[in-house]
Amino acid sequence: MEESQTNYILNDILIQKFTTAGYRTLALAYKDVPYEEFVANRERYNGFVNEEDRNILERDLTFVGLFALHDPIREKVNKSVLYAQRGQINVRLVSGDHIETAKAVAVQAGIMDDPSKYTCLTGEEFRNIVGSIRKEIDEDGQEKMYLERREVFRNLINGKDGKPLKVIARASSYDKYMLVVGLRDLGRTVATIGEGLNDVDALQSADVGFAMGSGVSIAKDNSDMILINDNFEATMMAVMWGRNVYLNVRRFIQFQVTVNLSTILFVIMGSATKGTSPLSINQLLWINLIMDTFAAIALGSERPHPSIIRNPPVRKGEPLLTPSMWKQIYGMTVYIFTISTLMYFFVDNMWGIEYDNA
Repeated sequence: MEESQTNYILNDILIQKFTTAGYRTLALAYKDVPYEEFVANRERYNGFVNEEDRNILERDLTFVGLFALHDPIREKVNKSVLYAQRGQINVRLVSGDHIETAKAVAVQAGIMDDPSKYTCLTGEEFRNIVGSIRKEIDEDGQEKMYLERREVFRNLINGKDGKPLKVIARASSYDKYMLVVGLRDLGRTVATIGEGLNDVDALQSADVGFAMGSGVSIAKDNSDMILINDNFEATMMAVMWGRNVYLNVRRFIQFQVTVNLSTILFVIMGSATKGTSPLSINQLLWINLIMDTFAAIALGSERPHPSIIRNPPVRKGEPLLTPSMWKQIYGMTVYIFTISTLMYFFVDNMWGIEYDNA
């Protein structure tokens, strides 16, 4: 095949037509080799294990044809990616496909709208930029892993040049593992989705690993959750339920702190002014019984609403009760304490019912 024909197949057909459309390509070629020559070359070139050794077989081939395989985006993937972006979840594509194919798939999935606005690299380029993985022992004796060029990786992820990293193509298992290690070193919470043997390290090292139900057993064993139907939408459901549970816990604790704090202040006030507690032991037990049952059921069983994804992610080390929640606690405590005090001092016989704290 002449050089012009080769360039036409590689550039005009392979890259311009197939890969940019998101197709996976398969080229077929052959050549006749006598069996004795093949056996001799196999012994001479180390059983054709390395790519350099296989070059002896990949010379002077007869080109048969080029095939394009279309693997359509799964249903609801675009909607789920958009939902994730609303929840401040940054979705990145790490693929073994050609760089142009990976870009096209990322655009089709809604991960990015215009490849020119983002950084898209091959696995080899990614490794050359960020270096290798380093290990050190921290003060607690725990092993900590980080990338050799940590600041370069930070600038790449954050898009210091205005183009954050979105796609890594021709990626190996080590590239996926490096990305997870680098993101966790920056304090990010990382979730990884994979299905194959080369995803095991990334699934195991991520904060949350999602394995496809159709994936290999070792990937499922090293994951935290298994997507039975291979549906990306299920990951967003997990995020939605996780944020809802955390929000319900916050609501319940806020309610408990408010009621307990106002009750304590009311009892202290009554004991200090009248020498006896305004609430008996039975009354205090009844208040706690109401709080620990009905309040827990009401505040802990609320189902998530799709709009909950708009709540910002909870960062590591963030306190359970935020400053705004403390303001609400103090405000409601003062309100309850004031109403209780007024009724205790000025309303002794409401509706003909005498008050008795015995």
